[in-house]
Amino acid sequence: NAKKYAEVVGYAMTHEGVEYSEVKGSDAGLKNAIDEALKDAGITADKIDAVFGFGIGLKDVDDIEKNVYAKVFANEIPVINVKDYAGEARAAAATLAFAHASLTLAGELGTSQDAYLMKDGNAKKGSVDTTNFNYVLVTSYAVGGSYTAVVLKKVN
Repeated sequence: NAKKYAEVVGYAMTHEGVEYSEVKGSDAGLKNAIDEALKDAGITADKIDAVFGFGIGLKDVDDIEKNVYAKVFANEIPVINVKDYAGEARAAAATLAFAHASLTLAGELGTSQDAYLMKDGNAKKGSVDTTNFNYVLVTSYAVGGSYTAVVLKKVN
């Protein structure tokens, strides 16, 4: 039997009115993906313990990510970026973030991870104890304004 690292309990993908050839995005696209993934999971944003974000290094796109997390999460939320551990993965970034989140929930990566602690659109670098994480959100971005959001749940 294969080991289960996490359970996918919510998923959504959106594309919001940006040309596929443009490296742009929209607040509405990411927010709608997150809202729909949370709805699919049957939970509210306050149940999410951390976000495994995309932080691609382009100001316009990164600002969307910060703005939307500020709208969705009323309290400080840790945002863990796989690039801090593996470098820029380009097309593999979403897959690596999903794997990173799953291994985190399974306790396979230790109990402390570097994170950007996001509150009201501001980020400060710190670390977060992952021991009691039960739900995490994985978000990804594709050129042209497509977004994916996946809610993962810890497997007991």
